Amino acid sequence: MDNQMEKIPDSDEATGKAKRILIVDDDQDIVNMLSLHLKSEGYQIEVAYDGLEALDKISENRPDLVILDLMMPRVDGSVVCLSVKHTSTTRHIKIIILTAKIQTKDKIEDLCRLEADLYMTKPFELDELSQNIRELLEMPVEPDDSSERPYFRGHN
Repeated sequence: MDNQMEKIPDSDEATGKAKRILIVDDDQDIVNMLSLHLKSEGYQIEVAYDGLEALDKISENRPDLVILDLMMPRVDGSVVCLSVKHTSTTRHIKIIILTAKIQTKDKIEDLCRLEADLYMTKPFELDELSQNIRELLEMPVEPDDSSERPYFRGHN
């Protein structure tokens, strides 16, 4: 019998707590699909349906990662992203932009301007999103390292 504990892949090794992901999208079907899928992978999920609600939840709960749509009511996703990345207490939070904007020019401009960690376009593959989430959450948190540049992935 192996005495070593099996590692929970989607948890904080120091605390054993599940990683927290905030899903922000005004499309309830996408939110529900992502919530079910990511909960099944062991993540703790919270949702917001507009940018203002997202900012409140980020401030209150400090998720490990945010999946963020850009085009939303009340407060646009770009405002949410910039607010998170330009606030010292939240800039370490990983952000995946998940949007219907598919032009390569839009991707590059948005990614550089918004300082997101990853850019994916809709439609997307759940397996690819899950892999990207795991990779981002495994990256060391270095909030003062401005030399890291974001990158994007998506279907053209």
